[in-house]
Amino acid sequence: MSRRRPESKLMTPGDFRRPTAFWENRPPDDDESGLHDCENGSDIDVPEDDRTPAFLVFQGGGAKGIVHVGALSAVEDEKLSIQGVAGTSAGAMVAALAAAGYQGYELFHAESKTHILSALGPRLGFNKAVDFFGWGPWQVIRLCRLVAPHFLPITIWGLILAFAGLSWLDAYYPILAKTVGVLLCIGAVALVSRLLKGITTVKRVRDFIDHALEHKLGLKIRDSKGITFEQLAKAGGLPLSIVATNVSDKCGEVFSRERTPHVPVADAVAASICLPGIFQPWSFLCTRGSGFDKDARERRFLDGGFISNLPVWTLDSERELVEDAVTIAFGIVPAKPSAETPHEGHWLGAISSSVIAGTMELDMRGVEDAIHVPIACELDLLDFDAGVSRLGQAVTQSRAAVRERLKEDLTTYPEILDLACEHLRAELMDKINSASNVWVIPGPFQVKVALALRPRGYYGSLATAYGRGFRVPPDPDGDITDAWETGKYSYAQGTGGDDDEWAGQFWRLTIPCYDLDSSGALARIDNRPLRPLVIVVEFDLALHVPIAPDASDAFMRILHSTVLNYVQQSGLHKAVQRSTSLPWH
Repeated sequence: MSRRRPESKLMTPGDFRRPTAFWENRPPDDDESGLHDCENGSDIDVPEDDRTPAFLVFQGGGAKGIVHVGALSAVEDEKLSIQGVAGTSAGAMVAALAAAGYQGYELFHAESKTHILSALGPRLGFNKAVDFFGWGPWQVIRLCRLVAPHFLPITIWGLILAFAGLSWLDAYYPILAKTVGVLLCIGAVALVSRLLKGITTVKRVRDFIDHALEHKLGLKIRDSKGITFEQLAKAGGLPLSIVATNVSDKCGEVFSRERTPHVPVADAVAASICLPGIFQPWSFLCTRGSGFDKDARERRFLDGGFISNLPVWTLDSERELVEDAVTIAFGIVPAKPSAETPHEGHWLGAISSSVIAGTMELDMRGVEDAIHVPIACELDLLDFDAGVSRLGQAVTQSRAAVRERLKEDLTTYPEILDLACEHLRAELMDKINSASNVWVIPGPFQVKVALALRPRGYYGSLATAYGRGFRVPPDPDGDITDAWETGKYSYAQGTGGDDDEWAGQFWRLTIPCYDLDSSGALARIDNRPLRPLVIVVEFDLALHVPIAPDASDAFMRILHSTVLNYVQQSGLHKAVQRSTSLPWH
């Protein structure tokens, strides 16, 4: 068994961002997680260079997007260094404001019940969210919101009553019946046409976003139609990406400094929030690129959620420039999940849910160091008239929940996995020492332990993400990945060279760790299949020679049992599940 790994080795893809110290022959420093020891993270002054760099992505969700304000505050509480932001629809609004430098408390201060609309809106003639729609259109939206849950029975009974009424009129007043029938058809066509066109415009939203950007950045752009992506960057704003659906070119549109430097940020936000039926498509002079090859023409846009409602992938180029950065994708989930089983409900609803979930899964596919943070929200899509108290409650709850989730995903669970290597290493050394008179020749020896996991969004090969004693993580290809697929542990003896992990002979024990339910199937955690966990143990023991095969088997079984007992007693599977799974599997 060779120690030298191929050049195409899979090192630590996906979520695994371990500093060198985690592979050295020592435990982590005690103060590595000191950032989280204080009850309120905002009370700690953490130097910028010591903060974890983070990219933030905000999912669309209409009125539910208010929870992103709490998420932004939680990121600030945890003293993360925001390197870039992206968003779709309501998430695009929060992303644009965050890119300009707004902090969570400036967008909505739950304690004082003040918010950015009340501070900046009066200059534009409004101070609450419903003012974005206009009084008349908002009344239509309210009516649609009331009717929507009962749309099918209302439609059926309406058709029945209309047919019965027209039949009665036709029997006694045939001319009147024809006239009424024509008027009903015209009214139905007009209503459908109105809904397809959109009830109102996003111009008020667009003007407010531009005003907010000017206010924060201190810019006055008199000779333009708004602050562009390029001007935002030059003013010190964060890298920003916004997604919309381009109905003119029939494609997805990513607005950013690199792709659309001369597009006003406010127009990009307006394009991204154009929910069909509510808003009319937003049209403006959209310029791609710059210089002699720029492409400038009038284009029409609709809501970006049709293309990518959680646009994690739009920050790929920025992530490559920031070492050890983590991407945090903030999703929105119902406060009370549906109680339906997979066999209940109409297939149309299942398709709709699958399209949304499937798109989000593709959005996060293969993105390294990505964390998905689902935020529960009791608001509905069109609850823009929710009171300040209710909105404040949503912000407060999301802030607390997101902060706890960030602590778990960025600190707690990684530390559990890392310390598990140290604890396992110590237990195995004790076990070997106790057996030294039976199988092992007494003398100095080393034990090295590594955990092989499958990163989020990856399939196939595992990644050796955590370890103790190794100079370089063992290659996960070959026997390590095979161990999980077969469910069988194995051991083998190998010989290293001067440039390898071991200078002479060593043993490797590869142990897949899994739980089975009563039916013999792989156990589930949080209603998802158990995620892969393979523990690799290497040691340079000198065994009594000759040693019978059954004796070596017995010795390895002792070590195997020691590892499995630790995994069961420590709850290691829970940490693996949270560190490597996505909401969809």
